Amino acid sequence: MSGVRKSILSPLIIITAIIFQMLWRGLPHFYADAFNFLSIAVILLALRHGEGIGAFCGSLAGLIQDSLTLHVFGLAGLTKTSLGFIVGLGYRKLNLASFINQVLFIFAVSAFELLLWASLANLIFSFNPPFHLGWFWLQPLTTTLVTGFVFRLINQYND
Repeated sequence: MSGVRKSILSPLIIITAIIFQMLWRGLPHFYADAFNFLSIAVILLALRHGEGIGAFCGSLAGLIQDSLTLHVFGLAGLTKTSLGFIVGLGYRKLNLASFINQVLFIFAVSAFELLLWASLANLIFSFNPPFHLGWFWLQPLTTTLVTGFVFRLINQYND
């Protein structure tokens, strides 16, 4: 039974993130920038399954995000692929057993993903990210808090 539960959990995480992302994008723009549910899904899957699945799910989630936001197609795919790979590799190679280490690591890679996306959008595609909005800069913190809480729940449920 636990094998079936584990095989259903990964697609459920992605589908839930897509639904939340679509619903959340209906809010005013300054609120919508505070959460990125697809990043949360990529981080959760990379933590559970490693860098290969993390990179694959990151590219899939990034392309879905690009199609939902109508920004430059492939930009979020590239940054989320990097996010999934780094999280999966870091979780396997670093000592992230304690909750504090996990949260700090998730915050660092979330901030890296946001800055990479903003830099590439600005430098390559002349797209100006909403740097002036405070909600935009809260995205790594909100991603970290939600991911840490959900990852803790998943681990307690599986034990």
